[in-house]
Formats: sequence, structure tokens, C-alpha cells
Amino acid sequence: MDWLDRETKTRRLFKDCFDTEHGKEVLLKLVQDYHVFKTSPTPDPYLSAWQEGQRSVVLKILELVDTDLRVLRTRFDQQELARRNRQDNLNKN
Repeated sequence: MDWLDRETKTRRLFKDCFDTEHGKEVLLKLVQDYHVFKTSPTPDPYLSAWQEGQRSVVLKILELVDTDLRVLRTRFDQQELARRNRQDNLNKN
């Protein structure tokens, strides 16, 4: 099996896994937790490197499954808005 065959197989495996509704939810959770659309500045260079490593893994998965980042960003923003609304409602009560 040559490199292209292995790469094609890997992409197909990742796409099959993350193309389901559950897979999309897992991707969204990874995006939220591992700094894909926002950074967490820190004066600690080791922590910064750790966070960038986490982010790069998620970005690689997104590349493998050929994710449309605009769609993912919209979904991310909708969940963030819903979370804030729930939090605001809890704070009002």
C-alpha cells in the first residue's frame, strides 16, 4: 500500500466517523474545548505550546474530514449564544 492509498483510507475512515450527527457533535466539542476559534493568551510558554498542540490536532481532524469551517463556526456560535442565554436566564432567577 503506497502513501496515497494510506492517506485516502485514513481520510475515508475519519470522514465516516465524523460525518454522522454524533460525529459532528464530537467535532464541535473538540472545537470548543481546544481553542480552534478563540485563543487563550497565557504568559506561560509551556501552556501556550500545549494549547497550540491541542488546537493543531483538531485542525488536522477538520482537514481530514474536509469540514466547511464557516458551517462549523455558525454551529459553534449558535451553541455559544444558547449557552449564554441559559446562563442569563439562570442569573435572572
